[in-house]
Amino acid sequence: MVEWTEFDNNGRFFQQCSSSSDLLPNTDKYVLGVYDETYHFLDGEAKLRPSMPLSVSGRVITGIPEGTTLKLGDQTFIVNDGEVDIDGYHGSVKLSCWPYLDAEVEI
Repeated sequence: MVEWTEFDNNGRFFQQCSSSSDLLPNTDKYVLGVYDETYHFLDGEAKLRPSMPLSVSGRVITGIPEGTTLKLGDQTFIVNDGEVDIDGYHGSVKLSCWPYLDAEVEI
């Protein structure tokens, strides 16, 4: 049995597959083996997605990658300067920016 994982054009996990024959997928965006959404396809290999280098001090979050989507409750914002100072909100802050792993912090 042959097992492989396919990724889309952005390097995102797409699906895990297997075959009882020696047939391989009809795409160049795959790697042999079983991987999940914690991996991305880069330079022909499955690589672990990096964690965001976040730091939280009080209500300030730093180390945010450019283009990150930040979610406060039902509101979303794009962060391009690496830092946010969140005033008047306490709770969970969700951050998402490909290819980084999604993150969640409490302020």
